[in-house]
Amino acid sequence: MEGGYYDRPKKSKKEIFKMGSFTWIFVAVLIAMSVFSIIFCCFRGRGASHKKLVFFASLLSVMVLVCFGGNAILSIFDMGWRCTPFNNMLLLCSVLFIPTLWYGMKEFIVLKDTNHILIGTGFISMLLVLIMIPVVLFFYFLFFSWHDGLTAYNDQTIVYANDMHGGSCSWRYYTHINSLVHGIEITQDGWWGHPPQKIF
Repeated sequence: MEGGYYDRPKKSKKEIFKMGSFTWIFVAVLIAMSVFSIIFCCFRGRGASHKKLVFFASLLSVMVLVCFGGNAILSIFDMGWRCTPFNNMLLLCSVLFIPTLWYGMKEFIVLKDTNHILIGTGFISMLLVLIMIPVVLFFYFLFFSWHDGLTAYNDQTIVYANDMHGGSCSWRYYTHINSLVHGIEITQDGWWGHPPQKIF
């Protein structure tokens, strides 16, 4: 059938990847604009929601610092967050981001002596991010988040991590330290793939 659905050219993987990249860049730009707007409100805002905005923004900053800053510090010592603590902290950051954005929008619309274009741009960016947070979280935990557990290898307990729930089905292995952090990544011996025995 000419001009039908089956005659439409299919998009290549490269085009799909490019579209996905543009989507994430767009989301990153919106988040950056929202963060700038929140910081702006924290310093310039004097409305009824200012104290609540500063409170949630402070909690969010501490959580982001622990999640990502802590991981950066751990990497210096060849360590890193285990998947479950990292995912929980990421979820908590997202939850704290919601009231921060909400009170940020309430403060932004009552700012005085501020350019109307700046107010409109900041408000729209925060509103879009607020709407996208549940969607981004859903797709992240469904397709992109990693999970880990313990397995036995060469008579020792090590950590395995994977994204077998819809991602690239990659596996990585680390020395075991405790339930919060793992040690250095194991890359020797050519062992790569499904762990031979899952402990838990």
